[in-house]
Amino acid sequence: MYRVNLLTPEAEGSAYVRRSAGLWTWTGRAAALLLAVGYGLFLLAFHMSGLQLMRQQSALELLEPEIRAALELRADRERAEARLGAWREAANHGGEWVDVLGQVTGALPADVWLTSLRLVRGEEDTDRPGRPGAAMVRLEGAGGSLSSVGLFLHSLQRRPCFSSAQLQTARESKDGVLVFAIDLRLAGDGRGVAFE
Repeated sequence: MYRVNLLTPEAEGSAYVRRSAGLWTWTGRAAALLLAVGYGLFLLAFHMSGLQLMRQQSALELLEPEIRAALELRADRERAEARLGAWREAANHGGEWVDVLGQVTGALPADVWLTSLRLVRGEEDTDRPGRPGAAMVRLEGAGGSLSSVGLFLHSLQRRPCFSSAQLQTARESKDGVLVFAIDLRLAGDGRGVAFE
């Protein structure tokens, strides 16, 4: 069997060009169709994720009061745990604090009395950053005279459990009694017990 080519070489080339042009046209159409379908799927997924995000946001808005209450409860718990830790620390070193109170009351002259005693957290220790310094005791009271308050202050300064004792305020009240405030810095680290 023989094959006969009836087309001239010029005509044969143009048919090939027409066939390849048609092929490129169909390929381009198929690619455009795939691109359009892919873009449509992307838009659909984007829209669906937006709807899901709006539903989650509305659910979070409904839970907002419960979230706020839970955060307040957590803060209350942390404060309670801190107070409990301070009380445990005080209980562990209670004997030392009884000694401190004994030193204070042992220094009181007959005409001086205390109206308030507070344990105050010391300032941050420069040698140990992040840890409180020595605890302080704020004494408030009244006395019959300036000399008896001075005697009380001098007696406190001589006690070994205090590193310093400073008179903060002293004023005469309307009824003639001298009202004073004294800050005592505990010697050592005060065992870290500090309330305020």
